[in-house]
Amino acid sequence: MSGCTAPIEGHKPGSGTKCPVHGRGRGGRVRAQRLAAPALTPAIVHLPATATECEALSRDPRTPTETLVALAEHPHPSVVDGVAFHPSTPPETLAKFVEDGRDGLVLTGVAGNPSASPETLRVLARNEEEGVRMCVAANPSAPPEALTVLASDSEVFVRTNVRANPSTPAHVLLRWANDPDESVRAGAARNPSTPVHVLVRWANDPAAGKRVHRSVAENPSTPPESLSVLAGSSHISVRCNVAENPSISTETLARLIADEDADVRQATAPMVDVRLCALLDIDEGNTGAIELLRDERWWEIGPDHPALVVARALHPNA
Repeated sequence: MSGCTAPIEGHKPGSGTKCPVHGRGRGGRVRAQRLAAPALTPAIVHLPATATECEALSRDPRTPTETLVALAEHPHPSVVDGVAFHPSTPPETLAKFVEDGRDGLVLTGVAGNPSASPETLRVLARNEEEGVRMCVAANPSAPPEALTVLASDSEVFVRTNVRANPSTPAHVLLRWANDPDESVRAGAARNPSTPVHVLVRWANDPAAGKRVHRSVAENPSTPPESLSVLAGSSHISVRCNVAENPSISTETLARLIADEDADVRQATAPMVDVRLCALLDIDEGNTGAIELLRDERWWEIGPDHPALVVARALHPNA
């Protein structure tokens, strides 16, 4: 070996035998010394002097994780409360709050924090405080087993939050598909995780009830065919929800544009703009072209239609 290119301090040029890294009898010991990972030193965090400033820092969405970890040890309760609610607080810090036996707003904050670990949320799902269980039930990070436990909670508001949680397992939501209480069925009907076949069944069942139909109409998981059925509802609120649903077909949207009720027609406006832009290749920020085309039968317009030609000429995309 005539030379060495190891970028390590102490290397000697020339013959490889002289290199303290690659030379005879030296490689093992020196390589281990030189390539070992350096010890990590915890970052030094300088906190404000007053509790008021620290509290503001604990609630600031821009506060970095290492600062939140330092603030977790602050003696003032309002500072610690802010850390518990902050979404950038690491799972280990949140778990320590629970292990230390904290209560009040701290546990409520941890229970609703999407950064809390599944194990922490499993523990809090069995907490004696209703408010804590309510927050776990609403937390999209809650594990399926915790939500399954909370689905049978004695408190109605806890169960209500489980029905609304998009992370609730389908088998739990199916429990409420045939519940005699319409408000219970409506809560499940609003959940995007409710099986599609159940949503279709409710949409096609006139006896399902107004609240259930209203929930199915706003559920983004409801298929376009079922939204078309609900667009014929006699209830204005149901038709408004259909008009605002991103899954609505263009054909159904065109029907609701001409609805007899002004509230329904107004509800179609945002979705009309989105579909119009997508179909006609108009920038969503091109308000001039949108306004010219909005009153046309835009869903039937072809690329050479005079209205589209004029709109593009007067208001070209940026």
